[in-house]
Amino acid sequence: MGSSGRRRYLIWIAYAGGVYGRFNAMAKHPKSPSSVMSLLERVISETLRIDWRQARISPSSRTDAGVHALRNAVTADLPVHFTPIPSIRDPNDCTQWKKCWNEALEDYGFADSLKILDVHPVATGFNGRYHVAYRKYVYRLCVENPEVDWASTLSYYGHPDAYPHLGGFGELNHSWMIRPPFDVYKARQACALFKGEQNVASFYPFDDTELTNNKIPGWELDTMRYFLSVSLDPGQPYCKSRDPVLNAHMADLYHCYNFTVVARSFVKRQIRRMMSWIVAIASGKRTMDDLKWLLDNPHPSHWLRFNLKDAPAHGLYLTDVVYDPRMYTDPVPQYQLGWDLSPPLRILHGSSQPVTLLHGDKDAG
Repeated sequence: MGSSGRRRYLIWIAYAGGVYGRFNAMAKHPKSPSSVMSLLERVISETLRIDWRQARISPSSRTDAGVHALRNAVTADLPVHFTPIPSIRDPNDCTQWKKCWNEALEDYGFADSLKILDVHPVATGFNGRYHVAYRKYVYRLCVENPEVDWASTLSYYGHPDAYPHLGGFGELNHSWMIRPPFDVYKARQACALFKGEQNVASFYPFDDTELTNNKIPGWELDTMRYFLSVSLDPGQPYCKSRDPVLNAHMADLYHCYNFTVVARSFVKRQIRRMMSWIVAIASGKRTMDDLKWLLDNPHPSHWLRFNLKDAPAHGLYLTDVVYDPRMYTDPVPQYQLGWDLSPPLRILHGSSQPVTLLHGDKDAG
């Protein structure tokens, strides 16, 4: 049990990144779910019948706008005593919470946007960000088959400007669709350069103010990352038809690939920038020597030398966040979240006066 009559939980969620403008933005008085976290906060507070400011939540991984998640984790501190809606018959049964939350999301049209995968209690000293063992991301590529006569394929569908396959539309918001050339061998060579310990300062995004004032926070010390795995493997189309003929035709038109990277942590937009380099090398726009130089000379400003754009966010998936199960009940070391250091929140029932959010709640952990 947490301090001041609260208990800590780990909530596992999946979401479609393209639905939300931002992941972690929480307005003081959100009237509509403009982010994953504000929607989750609202679902919890309305079903457990607690003030939304009492639903203290902190994500383990803050994904960029547009990035999808198949399995992300959120740490939540909730009151021990509450009176939930009638469909939750046992307030201590987390399986009933999960069922009720998903039903609420479905009732209000968010079934395809956010899904609760699991809920379970954890020790008070558990921190969803710092106790992570590793995170796994997959970036999906969809490459046009160079052997296809695209002109005749388009005319086959009855109109010269028609899209060649419905599956192509399905890929638009779920992969980076690119045209050949794409040399798989060169792409895998580029992947190999990232393996092991690297200083990824050159992949750290900054703004003009930071560069002008020579204030690029923490890049010298905080951009060392150890990559457990970096690979490029054949993938599958995002959508599959019930008709095997159509599936075969989709496979003839496009070659799908999964770029998989596993590490404990990443800097902001790092994977999308890694992906842009791998595609640039595979397409012949950049060389392996260019990438080696960038890794050997780590500095955020060096990104600008090569005039590359970040890979689109909608091709990236957070597929898993992994913990040592022993940390759930006996976390070592024990961490405090921002709200642990703040006085208890006073809820003035019936008062129209605004109540300020606790310091650190927004980006706690």
